[in-house]
Amino acid sequence: MSTKHSPPRSRLAAIAIAAGAIACIAAPVAAAQSTSPVTARDSAETSLTPTNLVFTALGSQLTISYDGRTIPRLVDHLRTRGLVGLVSCNAMVNGAATVAGAPVVWQKSKQSVTVSLGSTTGATRLVSCRLTEAGDSSDPIEVFFDAQVVEAQKGKVERTRAVGANETAARSAQRRLGRGPFADARGFASRLARALRRSHRGQSYAVARDRAEVRRRNVVYILSSSTPSRVVFAQRLASGRVVTTIVTEARIASRVAS
Repeated sequence: MSTKHSPPRSRLAAIAIAAGAIACIAAPVAAAQSTSPVTARDSAETSLTPTNLVFTALGSQLTISYDGRTIPRLVDHLRTRGLVGLVSCNAMVNGAATVAGAPVVWQKSKQSVTVSLGSTTGATRLVSCRLTEAGDSSDPIEVFFDAQVVEAQKGKVERTRAVGANETAARSAQRRLGRGPFADARGFASRLARALRRSHRGQSYAVARDRAEVRRRNVVYILSSSTPSRVVFAQRLASGRVVTTIVTEARIASRVAS
């Protein structure tokens, strides 16, 4: 069921698990306790490999569906094969954490599948749901209903992407250190930024004197203190913190600084 990036079957399994997690996070498990649906989407904000599947919880019922925003490969998979898997949700019942789950049999002729998570007494609130496809070894698809959990997940995904972008640039820079025009320290940071823009056209690069000048998000900065033997990359996060990556010919090391 791989459908996110050339969606491996493992990805669909991940999707199934994530769907279950989403339902648990956002909705009450007992049908009698919830009168309006709660919806979560496996989006790029909370997932490194989003499918854009939609999870809707209403009482004890969790519906997983696709729409025009769902990635085409996943839709093709569902239309061709359907999905057999498991949904697992985390929930809070009267302040205590609990887990609810159910098997999923998504018929290829259907645009959605609805499962029952079972009912419980007391106040129930879903936190997250995971959808996993049988036989798929990839990460499950996971969605989040609880606002605080959603924000934490957004921060985690943003940090992971920032580190990934820094380290992609770092590997490219590492191959250039001490070679040809990059052996000269004069104007090194600017030359490196130009070279990286040519190599990685989907990413923005700029030069900054220090971390205080690292202002724009989604831009990989090269600190002007960088030299042909030691390069420092930096990215600003939504939280205001900065991800820095230090590169030498022998090592690449990243960390999140305040």
